[in-house]
Amino acid sequence: MEFYELMVNAFNEVGWSQNYISKEFNINRGILHRFYKGACSISRDDFREIIYKIPLSISEKKLLTERFYKESLGGDTFRRVISIRNVLREIANEQKGAIQPYKSTPLVIEDPEKITMLTPSQIKMAVDYIFQNVKPCKIYTNYSFSFTEMDNAVFGNYLNNRAWDILHMIVFKVDGEDGENIDNLFRSFRWVERQCTPYYVISGDNKIINTPYPCYFAADSYCLLFNPKSKNGFIIKNDDMFQHIKEVSSDFMREATKLASFPKDMFDLKNDCCRISNERMDLAFSSNPCISSIINEESISEVVRDDIPDADSLKKVAMEHYGKISQNQEQKYVTSDRGLRNFAESGKIIECPPIILKDEKLPMKYRIKFLENLINFAKNGRLKLVDTELFTMPDMSIELGENNIQVFCVFRDFPENLQYCGNGIILLNDKRLRKDIELFIEYLQVSREIYTNATAIDYLESLVTLCKGREE
Repeated sequence: MEFYELMVNAFNEVGWSQNYISKEFNINRGILHRFYKGACSISRDDFREIIYKIPLSISEKKLLTERFYKESLGGDTFRRVISIRNVLREIANEQKGAIQPYKSTPLVIEDPEKITMLTPSQIKMAVDYIFQNVKPCKIYTNYSFSFTEMDNAVFGNYLNNRAWDILHMIVFKVDGEDGENIDNLFRSFRWVERQCTPYYVISGDNKIINTPYPCYFAADSYCLLFNPKSKNGFIIKNDDMFQHIKEVSSDFMREATKLASFPKDMFDLKNDCCRISNERMDLAFSSNPCISSIINEESISEVVRDDIPDADSLKKVAMEHYGKISQNQEQKYVTSDRGLRNFAESGKIIECPPIILKDEKLPMKYRIKFLENLINFAKNGRLKLVDTELFTMPDMSIELGENNIQVFCVFRDFPENLQYCGNGIILLNDKRLRKDIELFIEYLQVSREIYTNATAIDYLESLVTLCKGREE
C-alpha cells in the first residue's frame, strides 16, 4: 500500500474530512483533492503538522512517518538517514560501557618474510603481532572506521604505549555507498576520543573498492593488507612493499586535511574558535545546546581560570567566539530532556576545553538564565526537545554550518590518564552528508515522539523552578 493510501485511511479512521484538513492545516483544497487521488504529495512541513496532531497510536504514526520519508526522500537518501540513526545509537550504547582492559592475542608466525594468509578472525591478531615485534615507530594505516575489530586491536596496544605515531588516512567518497561516509564520520569519534588525529580527503575515485586488498596497516617493513568488507588478507615483512605504502601515504598527505584537532593552548584555541565561528551555524544537535546565549563579560569571568597564561586574552577570544554564535537569531537547537535535567542539576559545561575552566559547574544563576533563554527559543520555534526514553544521544555536539559539519567530542568521566588534551573538534566539509544529517534530525523530530512546544516549555519551566529551589 502506498503512502497516500495509508494517510487517507488514517484520515478516514479519525473522521477528518478534506474540508477540515484544508482549514486546520492551511492546505490548498485542490492539492488535497489530488493527494487523495494519488496524483501528488503533501509537503514535509504539512506532514509534520498533521502527524503531531492526528490522534493515532505511536506504531501507526511510526509507519506513516517511515513511508512518507522513504517516498519523499527516495530510497537511497532514506537509507543514509536511517544509517545516521543506527550509528549514533551504537555510539551511545558504547559510551554506557566501561573501557575494558585489552587482551592481546598475537599470531604465531614462523617466517614473517613469507606471505601468511589471514582469515577474518586473524586480522586483529596480526595487528597484535606487529605491535609486539616492532619497536615504537611510525604506523601507516587507511582502514575504514567501521572496522571496529581493528580499532580494538590498534587502541588496545596504543593505550599501553603512546610512543607509537599512528598516521591514519581515510577517504570520504563523493559518491560513497549508503552510510559509508556517515559511518566514517561518526566512527572517527573513537579515534578522537583517544586523542588521535586522523587525516582525510574527499575523493570521487571509487576504483580502490574493487581491488583485492584496499586497506593496509604497516610499520617497520611489516605489512598487513586486507579487505575491510570480506576481512580476508595477508601479512608479510617486505621492505619494497613497505616503501610502496610509505609512498602512497605521502601522496595522500599532499591533499589531506586534519579531520580533528585538540585545543591545547591559547594559540590553538583561538584558531579553532575562529574557524568554527567564521561560518554561520544553522542547526545544533546536542545533549544540551551551546551556552553562547548567556555569555557576557561577567559569566566569562565566572567560568575561565585566572591562573593560566594570558587569561585576559583567552576571555576576549571566548567572548568574540560565543558572541558570533549568539548573534544568529535563526539557529535551531535539538536537545534532550535528560541532558537538560543533567545540566540543571550539575551545571556541567561540555562545550569548552576543561583545561581553561575554573570549574565545570556553571553557577546556579547562569543555569537559570540558560534555561530561561531556552524557553524563549521554544516559543520562537527554535528549540526541539527529544524524549531520551526513545532516543538517547551520544555525548557529542553536532553543529551544521552552511556547508560543513562540526562535531564537538565530549569526554565525560573519562580516565584522567587517557584525556590529556581536552575535548576534540571534528570538522568536515561534505555538503551531501551535511544535508543527510539535517534530514535525520528532521526525521528524528517527527518519528520519535518529540516534545511539543507547549510541553517543552512546561518541562523547561519545571527545571527553572528546580534550580531556583536549590539556589534558595
